[in-house]
Amino acid sequence: VLVDFWTYTCVNCIRTFPFLRALYERYMDHGLTIIGVHSPEFDFERRPENVRAAVERHNLRYPIAVDSDKATWDSFGNLFWPSTYLFNSNGDLVYKHFGEGGYVETEMAVRTAVEASGFDLSAIEPLDDPGVARAAAAFAVTREIYTGYSKVYELGGVFAAQGLYYDEADVAALYEDKGLRRDGQFELHGLWRNERDGIVHDRTTTTSDDYIVLPFFGTSVNAVISPNGDEKTFEIELDDMPISIVDAGADVTFDPSGKSRIQLGEARMYRLVELVEFGRHELKLRTVDADVKIHDFTFGIYESGP
Repeated sequence: VLVDFWTYTCVNCIRTFPFLRALYERYMDHGLTIIGVHSPEFDFERRPENVRAAVERHNLRYPIAVDSDKATWDSFGNLFWPSTYLFNSNGDLVYKHFGEGGYVETEMAVRTAVEASGFDLSAIEPLDDPGVARAAAAFAVTREIYTGYSKVYELGGVFAAQGLYYDEADVAALYEDKGLRRDGQFELHGLWRNERDGIVHDRTTTTSDDYIVLPFFGTSVNAVISPNGDEKTFEIELDDMPISIVDAGADVTFDPSGKSRIQLGEARMYRLVELVEFGRHELKLRTVDADVKIHDFTFGIYESGP
């Protein structure tokens, strides 16, 4: 039994899904059971209907346990998304892996456990390594950037560049972009409210002058966003220009004038940027909509994918 802890907004978890799907299909009739344990990071991930939608979106066909109170997570003493634990037919823990990658080692551990339980795998070829290649010239990557004060305060203010953010919690403030542009930090312009698990745009405007901006090193950018009600929109810019079709992430759309947008219909991870080449760039998200919350940003350095 392979127990896989995941949560549906975690890009590291999403990157492992092709391997887990292939592993299940290859060995499900030869003694392997996979159980996914969905243990949420954000409050909206606790809702079973959201988990069900994510399971369908990612085509996960093995059983999924909804661990919304993280009781199973705590029983395992787990600390990371994703985390994998392999038990043999006697119920003994024989292998564990934390984070993405390690696909060849994980499959070999599965094969060893399955064969030890009496199944013949001599006719079953191992999978090809599904790992995605690192982009050429990728020498660094921007770390995950959280926008909620529970993480920002806890980690000593490393994510919010502006001192105004720290004056008081759960308060709307009028921010002015000073152009600091420090790697690993976000800056705000306009009226935003800092909350425990994210930053919320706090007014409806007629022009998209309010924005969040951050520099980054990488090939891809993803953001966890919840629209909180009706569909909302972000305009997306890369280096102060509408993002091109070539560099746009899978969730970017374009209006007739050529503006690049993210249409926000549900709380999930949105794929914003997928560059052809690694580099340093500046990402800006503009909005006219109130009550839309950004929870975090993640970055990649792979040739393709989020």
